[in-house]
Parts: sequence; C-alpha cells; structure tokens
Amino acid sequence: MGCGPLPRLMRVSPVTVLKLIRDAGNAAADFHHEAVRGVPSANIQCDELWAYLYAKDKRVKDAQAAPPHAGSIWTWTALDTDSHLIVTWLCGRRDMVTGLPFMEDLRFRVKGRPQITTDGGLSYPDLVDAAFGADVDYSMLVKRYDNRGQYVGADRFAVSGNPDMARCSTSLVERHNLAMRSHLRRYTRRTNAHSKRWELHIASLAFWFAYYNWVRPHETLRGSSPAQAAGLATRRYTMAELFRYCLKL
Repeated sequence: MGCGPLPRLMRVSPVTVLKLIRDAGNAAADFHHEAVRGVPSANIQCDELWAYLYAKDKRVKDAQAAPPHAGSIWTWTALDTDSHLIVTWLCGRRDMVTGLPFMEDLRFRVKGRPQITTDGGLSYPDLVDAAFGADVDYSMLVKRYDNRGQYVGADRFAVSGNPDMARCSTSLVERHNLAMRSHLRRYTRRTNAHSKRWELHIASLAFWFAYYNWVRPHETLRGSSPAQAAGLATRRYTMAELFRYCLKL
C-alpha cells in the first residue's frame, strides 16, 4: 500500500505516517548496524535490485524539481545462504562508488573466510578483491540468453580462492528480490507508488530488512527468523518488540 491510501485508511495525517516511516527506518538502520555483526557465514550470494526514484531515467531531464537521486536506483544485497539472513545492504547507483562501501561493509560483518557468489555484471571481481583480498573464495555465475532474451543456461567460474562450485548460485538472493517486490510497493513492477524522496525510500528499506531478518518467519527454517538461524537471536521477534528494540523504548 502506498503512502497516499494508508493515512486515509487509518484516519491520520499523511505527515504523521511519513514521520513514522522516517523515524522507524532510521532506527532500524541503526539497529541493523549494531546487531548484525560477527555473522558465521560460509556462503554468501550478492545481487542488485532495480527501482526508481521520482521519475524514470528517460523522464528525469524534463521532470520539475527532480531531486539529486532521481532516476534509477539499485539496492545491493548480500544474503547468507544457510540462515537466509541479509547480512548487509546498500542503496545507490550500480557503480563502484556504491559497490565498494557495500562490499567493505560485508567484510566487516562476517567472520572467517566466506565463499561469495555474484552474477557476471559490474566490476564484482575488483570489488571483492578490494574488500577481502586473498581471504575469500569467490565464484561467479554468468547467465546466458538467446537472441529473444530467453534464458538458456549459465556458466560458472572460480574467480579466486577455492570455491565449492556446487554452491555457485544466486537463486536464493534472487528469491529474496521477489520477496521485496511482493512486499514493498515501491519495488512492484509497473508501480505507481514509487518513491519520491530519497530519505523515505532508504527508511522504508531499512525497516523491511529489519522485519525480514528478525520478525518474518521463513518456511525453510521451520518458522524461525533468519536472525535466529544465524545465531543472532534466541527467538523470533514480534513487530512490537522490533519497534521497542529499534527505538530503544
């Protein structure tokens, strides 16, 4: 649901709803920063998910009062395949300026020597090398398409270290992309509820990831949350508890 219908449904001011999104999202980002550390991750999948802010790229030039981040924005995510935990995320452009801080934050949050799998896009080999050096097993999965754009297969490559090629996959992080598109109206394809303000987009993302990691039950984890499976929590939080933890109430 977008931020237009929600205030009418709840009979509150739109300003109140937007302030709550901003406050809860900022608190959730701080909570993630403090709580998701020392993750014992052996296998991580990384990907990026597209959305747009204010207007699509082809309309930004003619848009009135377009903010600095208008146009395509990409959410970078790193998912631990054993616990399904989103270890880190970052929203920005699809470039080294966003990619390097993202990969460095991943290095900060995991312990040990992980295996990382990415797709064949961007400069992932340079990013992984800059953040992890030789302390990583890195594999890349490159999908192949025919001239009609239909998927026909994938090639797998060991890029550095000694990755287990049987675990060279991006299917789980891509499944999380689907969950985001299903739960966040801002990410729904052909949406008319796209974000207009950068700070509100980031706030809504931060609260989604907190909800996903700590509250949302996962079927393949027998109803546990990813934070439980990663050993960061002893039980699955309720939404009320998440609010209290985030806002330190």
